[in-house]
Amino acid sequence: MSKVIEQNIKDRAFRKVCDKNDPQMPLRHSTEHVLHTAMQLLYPSLKKVMGPPIENGFYFDFDLDQSINPNDFEKIEEKMQEIVDANLPIKKHVVSLEEAKKTFKDNKYKLDWLDEISKRNEKVTMYSIGEEGNEYYDLDLCSGPHVKKTGQIKAFKLLRVAGAYYKGDEKNKMLQRIYATAFDSKKRLDKYLESLEQAKENDHRKVNKFMDLFAFSDLVGKGFVMFTPNGTIVKNELKNYLLGVSKKHGAQEVNIPHVAKIDLYKASGHADKFSDELFKVISKYEDDMVLKPVNCPHHTQIYASRPRSYKDLPIAYVESTQQHRDEKPGSMVGLNRTRSFEIDDGHTFCTAEQVKDEVIKLVNTMEEFYKVFDMWGKHWVSLSFRDPKTPDKYIGSEEDWKKAEKMLEDVDKKLKLGGKVMVGEAALYGPKIDIMLKD
Repeated sequence: MSKVIEQNIKDRAFRKVCDKNDPQMPLRHSTEHVLHTAMQLLYPSLKKVMGPPIENGFYFDFDLDQSINPNDFEKIEEKMQEIVDANLPIKKHVVSLEEAKKTFKDNKYKLDWLDEISKRNEKVTMYSIGEEGNEYYDLDLCSGPHVKKTGQIKAFKLLRVAGAYYKGDEKNKMLQRIYATAFDSKKRLDKYLESLEQAKENDHRKVNKFMDLFAFSDLVGKGFVMFTPNGTIVKNELKNYLLGVSKKHGAQEVNIPHVAKIDLYKASGHADKFSDELFKVISKYEDDMVLKPVNCPHHTQIYASRPRSYKDLPIAYVESTQQHRDEKPGSMVGLNRTRSFEIDDGHTFCTAEQVKDEVIKLVNTMEEFYKVFDMWGKHWVSLSFRDPKTPDKYIGSEEDWKKAEKMLEDVDKKLKLGGKVMVGEAALYGPKIDIMLKD
């Protein structure tokens, strides 16, 4: 997990990737265009930035001197409904780069996006709402897809407003972002809104007020969780059960310290990856020390501590231990993101021929654990592969990457996981099978 704050549009923990096969996606994409059209009519000085569809909805980023808050939602939704009721056509236009720059000559954000499109040698496409001269006419840079007319939008709701750095970079200007959703029927919208209310009731922070599970203290520091006696019982039961399942599938428990020389993470590549998140530890001696942001390098050193024979393999280590990362204060909300967190972490050392069987053991471990909580089956599987267009982001040879990705595809097929290949989601050191669960 690299440095991410809520505003980072690349963070899948906050902005779930929209499934392009989702039949609601074109509808939501079109509703976002209706939203920014309504916003421009109500706030003429507004500068559009971007607004993609996301899982269960969409959002719209904009630059406006005036602050928008939920009290403004009613009038914005009324203006949106006018545009929907007008049943205006939504049309695609393929234009030249020069024509697009002329259209957005007063919008620095659109010009920036056009420069990126130009560097990628992609076609410039725009979508219009209504005909030129119509009071609701709008033209925006977009790759689509959309519904054919605004009248196809049946139900929508603005949900909340937040801050968002342009392109998720805190060095850029802070924009405003409206989150919203849309469905093809009011019944489905109402059901979704009801689920959001249920989620609020089940929020772990609200549950904690009644069950006394964990505590935070300004004196201890923001993002450092402390578990109460009740919370410690829950945490230990979960931890011990998972360790038991892991051992049943061949793992051996180990234990590592929380501190290491930074040299360990320089060798592994994590010092660069987590450079902004490392907690530095001051020693009166010469070594530069840090709190561990990950456990992998420690486990490799246990393996490397004595000569090993191929007859010893596979060797699987597992441990439940804390990791520490100096997260941005604004990104930490309850237990969702903390500066120290406990993780069940395992590493297996094996031959290339043993990889598939070991991956199958790990998937079976996860299935056995999450079935207990009725979460297995409410999941999807990501085959997190590298992006071959950006080889500098990864270590290792091209040949090894192809071989490893093929192995994971074989496991996916054998276990009938239905994995979706997600290009660019791999770790720097290798591809992954990521299992995404919903509670």
